Amino acid sequence: MSANSAHNQCLIASGDAPVPSERWNRLEQVFAEALALPTAARSEYLERACGGDHDLRSEIDGLLRSHAAPGVLDNAPNASDAVAPLPSLAAGACLGPWRIDKLIGRGGMGEVYLAARADAAFEQRAALKLLRYEAAGEMHRFHAERRILAKLEHPRIARLLDGGMAADGRPYTVMEYVEGQSLTEYCRERRSALTERLALFTQVCDAVAFAHRNLVIHRDLKPDNIVVNTQGEIKLLDFGIAKLLDAAAAPHTGDVTVAPFTPDYAAPEQLTGLAVTTATDIYALGVLLFELLTDERPLRTRGLPSTHAMKLLLDRDAPPPSRLAQGKSDAPVPARLLLGDLDAIVAKCLRKEATHRYETVNALRLDVARHQRNEPVLAREGARLYVFGRLLRRYRWAVAGVAALIVTLAAGLAGTTWQTQRANVQAARATATKDFLLSVFRASDPRIAADKPRSQITAKELLDVAAARIEKDFGGQPELQIELLGLTSDIYEELTDDTRYASLQKRRIELARAHYGPTHPIVIEGLLKEGEAATYRQDYAKANQLLGEIDALLRTSVQDHSLLRADWWRVKARALGASGNDNAGLHNALEQASVLYAELSPRSNKYASVLNMVARYHTDRGEHVLAGQISEQALAVAEAAPDRDDALIAGYLNNLARKQEKLGDFVAADKSYERAEDMARKTYGEHHATYWVIRAYHARMLHRRGERERAHALFDQMLKVISPDWKATTGKEWAYGAYADCLAAEGRVRDAIPLLEATYLSYTKRDLSGDLQVWRGALGDAYARAGRTDEARTMLKTALDETLAAERPDSDKVPHVRERWAHFLLDHSRPGDADFTAAESEFRKVLEKAAGHLYLETALAHAGLARIATARDDIPGALGESRLALAALERVQGLYDVRVQPQLWLVHSAVLLKSGDAAGARQWSEKALEASRRYDDPSSSAIVDAEGAVRLATVASGRQ
Repeated sequence: MSANSAHNQCLIASGDAPVPSERWNRLEQVFAEALALPTAARSEYLERACGGDHDLRSEIDGLLRSHAAPGVLDNAPNASDAVAPLPSLAAGACLGPWRIDKLIGRGGMGEVYLAARADAAFEQRAALKLLRYEAAGEMHRFHAERRILAKLEHPRIARLLDGGMAADGRPYTVMEYVEGQSLTEYCRERRSALTERLALFTQVCDAVAFAHRNLVIHRDLKPDNIVVNTQGEIKLLDFGIAKLLDAAAAPHTGDVTVAPFTPDYAAPEQLTGLAVTTATDIYALGVLLFELLTDERPLRTRGLPSTHAMKLLLDRDAPPPSRLAQGKSDAPVPARLLLGDLDAIVAKCLRKEATHRYETVNALRLDVARHQRNEPVLAREGARLYVFGRLLRRYRWAVAGVAALIVTLAAGLAGTTWQTQRANVQAARATATKDFLLSVFRASDPRIAADKPRSQITAKELLDVAAARIEKDFGGQPELQIELLGLTSDIYEELTDDTRYASLQKRRIELARAHYGPTHPIVIEGLLKEGEAATYRQDYAKANQLLGEIDALLRTSVQDHSLLRADWWRVKARALGASGNDNAGLHNALEQASVLYAELSPRSNKYASVLNMVARYHTDRGEHVLAGQISEQALAVAEAAPDRDDALIAGYLNNLARKQEKLGDFVAADKSYERAEDMARKTYGEHHATYWVIRAYHARMLHRRGERERAHALFDQMLKVISPDWKATTGKEWAYGAYADCLAAEGRVRDAIPLLEATYLSYTKRDLSGDLQVWRGALGDAYARAGRTDEARTMLKTALDETLAAERPDSDKVPHVRERWAHFLLDHSRPGDADFTAAESEFRKVLEKAAGHLYLETALAHAGLARIATARDDIPGALGESRLALAALERVQGLYDVRVQPQLWLVHSAVLLKSGDAAGARQWSEKALEASRRYDDPSSSAIVDAEGAVRLATVASGRQ
């Protein structure tokens, strides 16, 4: 029923005559215009618009008073607010391990209670959502919400903790309880500045983008579902009407099922029943941003009849935020700060047509970031074309007449026909590409439908079926086939399905070579990707073979000064750097790539990648200051890239932190690690290996610096989120290995060995020879500490031999493995033994290779020679070497394990005791004992050794 007929029926029922249509149209127009104005400006407008028509003014005042009342669309179909029912659970009731505290909310589908753990496992508060009795028909939606929440592990989304079934058969869900305020209330009460509002909005975008990457549309984004917690961080709540994109979808990948929503934040397609897609959430984000900037909503539809609400959304454009701010004396953000960029960003989000909004939430977030960096925003670039297109549609007949005249005048221009044909071809290709992508999620293949219900088909399975159709459906259209093969292979690459990626890439290159010729950029780019993939597999023979073919193609096609040649040099550097046999060639490749990228693509992610490789090159040569500077440059390029990739930035931040470690700037490294962890959490999520590895690097640095408690806190959090079945990379084993290495260093050797063995076995199976030597040495050292001497000897000697064979003579890995092997020989021999003599030789080789470098191994080698001199009763020589060891330790700037300090202090104490200086020996041994008690586990043998040294020195002091 229309609003007009409903109003007239009410008048007929009361005995009054229907309102004439002219009168109703006038009332509707004035009401709509008043509704779009700020509350404070309405009275003046109505005085002017109604003139002396008091009845009209009275009607509109009544409508304005009631428009804020909840409408039928504000609640689920079964909800009724006529009588507020009592909670169905009493305080103290238990559901599973959860005890009910009180009712804190009620929606159309469920009741939400504050709950706490009822068992003694641990203390935890949570929000428990229980299906309402009268919402039994919404059981499917309740279960869908639980499935969706189970997919979403993100720091900005309230986590699913538990779930179950109540005794009366109603399902319940237990979620993270978030204390705080709604986003708009938080900003309003704090009078937040624009920067803070945009920062919070960016957090919201991160959460929604994560949901979209997991194929989930929220469909009800509004301030009440976005809470700012006590730490000033947002949490996205209530996925009760969210939609899984990889479920059986209607045409155009959207969902057209009716679900309750909040009209003021609803997109036009939700009101009209059209397909709901990710663009629906982008519209709601635009409304949210508008409200954050103005404290008003762009178009208020709540309380309006559905037809009028629909008409308002479809016919009227939201005013620019700056215009609304100009009319408000208490505007939260001055109009001058909104004019231009932010007006354009909001307008793009609120386009009537979903296709004219931002393509992704990440694109919206990037535009906000560009505004904050005073860079051009993409919304303003497209605004003119959008407005022009709207004008064309509005005045299509007039435009058509003018266009006909222009075509007549230009009929003689042959180029026009060619350009038109080309445009048509490109348009047809774009349409076909779009249709193909849409069909991916339609689940229309009868074979899949026979195997499992549509709601259980994964996006990966749909992609597999769609990829198989490319050859059959587009066999006669090679250009389109090549484009679709490239698009689909890129998706498989993101899904880490190397087999399907390689197969599709191979077919794409074959087609492109046949259709375009062997030197076309698509062919060369495909071969470069194949070569780069070979370097990741450590198949350097294949990589170099492909690089040779590509080199010839680039030369014969005169593309030496191109981005493809820059890419060639980048892949060449990867192959050379991994082999480690051609230092001059590696340096040249990196330099050539850097020069080309700096000239042709200075703000690209590939340039940032090359700079990152250059930084590593200088790190491997001990040039840590230069390496740190180049790492900062790589990070700056990546952050300014138009296609900014925050996942890559997380890696660059981690690399920068490691450079800062080597420079001894541990405060800066700590901050860089924290930023890297936060970025990895936002992009990959806590359950991804990238996050674990960065967390492990951070914790290991803290542990080596002696911050044992803080390091273990990070390790404990890391261990909780590592997936038990992780198989894609060695990320899990590396993280466990780093943790185990720290356990061994602090004296918990028996706890460390099983983890180190698992890490070593994993690297052995993958034949990762370079990294394998690191874990072989760590395991050998742990065996030695545990008294498993024969196993330790085998591991440490193999690590030494293979490192000497694989590494350059100037590599900093060489003195490390030499000193470790010499230390083992010295610990397990006596003067006159062959191992004792070999240990001295190895220590001197360490000093020879480390000359001029501030290596920790220099200090350790001098300490080893001091022990050897002491055993030979060469006290002057022992004192000289021990003092050299302490002096060398003072000069070490980069990161090293501070547990080395008490080790060297005990060596010096023993030398002083042997020289007759018992007081000095006692001073150094007590200093070592204090440090070991602070840095090590109470069970550590280092503490026992220090206590023994203190006793010996004390006894000797008493004799003196």
